[in-house]
Amino acid sequence: MYQQPPDAPDPRKPPPYSPGHKNHLADDRAVEETFRQPARGSVLLLAALFGCVALGLFITHGVSTSTAVVVASFAAMLAIPGYFATRDRSLPPSRTETTAATCWLWFRRALCWGLALALLVGAGVPALFAGDIGRTLAVLVFSAFLAYVGWFGRVHTNISFRDDINAHHRNKERYKWRL
Repeated sequence: MYQQPPDAPDPRKPPPYSPGHKNHLADDRAVEETFRQPARGSVLLLAALFGCVALGLFITHGVSTSTAVVVASFAAMLAIPGYFATRDRSLPPSRTETTAATCWLWFRRALCWGLALALLVGAGVPALFAGDIGRTLAVLVFSAFLAYVGWFGRVHTNISFRDDINAHHRNKERYKWRL
């Protein structure tokens, strides 16, 4: 009786990266995003590091309103990305996730657009009146980048601007944003 050699592929299974195989990508998302596992380990590591820094602040400066505000601000800045890194995108968004995503969107836009405007007014206009074209162009380019980040955000892959736009459009569909 004839047996197939062990190196021959099974004719009943599709080859890798073709339709029907477990490694086939059904959409145009980046490979890193498709196979990305929740980053619970890194979130826990950042939480432990933050706890040590907060404890150090409270020990050196005492428990006061100013240290509590600083610790709470940094806790919020770490908690929001940590929450979004560990959520399951295959499930529909909860009200908490939708609210947090919308608040993060408008906070990011206000912060980036405010910084872009302050940079233009504070550094771009004086450089323009001083005749420093190089500094004026640098301020314009950096302000445009800040406005772009405010509108679309940045993804963890940082490969291209198209990845940012695609991620923004996916989030727009997921959270039912109009803008």
